Amino acid sequence: MTYKHGRRAGFNAIDLLTDKETPFACLSRHRSCNGGERVGDYIISRDGILFACGAIKRAVDNKCDLVVIDEVGILELRGKGLMPAVELALASAVNVLLVVRSSLKEALQRRFPKCQFTVIADLTQASLTMSHRANWKNHEWLSITRPQNVDSPKTK
Repeated sequence: MTYKHGRRAGFNAIDLLTDKETPFACLSRHRSCNGGERVGDYIISRDGILFACGAIKRAVDNKCDLVVIDEVGILELRGKGLMPAVELALASAVNVLLVVRSSLKEALQRRFPKCQFTVIADLTQASLTMSHRANWKNHEWLSITRPQNVDSPKTK
């Protein structure tokens, strides 16, 4: 999370393999946001999307033990944002942990009917401090089980 004058201003994408990070999303009220997709109160940086997709691809190519994608949201369910990297990760043999809003879980399942998503943490029910609850409300962490001998998931 990034802060400006002590208040949340946005989020960075982090590549844990290279220890590099880049701005990913910023609150649209900040003038430092330029270029990208508007989603709710945020502008998602085109450069941030490319960076994050590259980090996910690198993790898949390196057969990491776990690939974490935070988050799969409305932009991805429209086929934009991180969706190409999400598809790549779900088509691979790596373990994937997705952060998804509870309200989007069914849409994600429809998008990937051959994958079985399992809630491993429902953050709507978690005992979180007030500052953390504001950031994580209405989210669930999902793990993925793929059927054996199935081709990669296809987008609709």
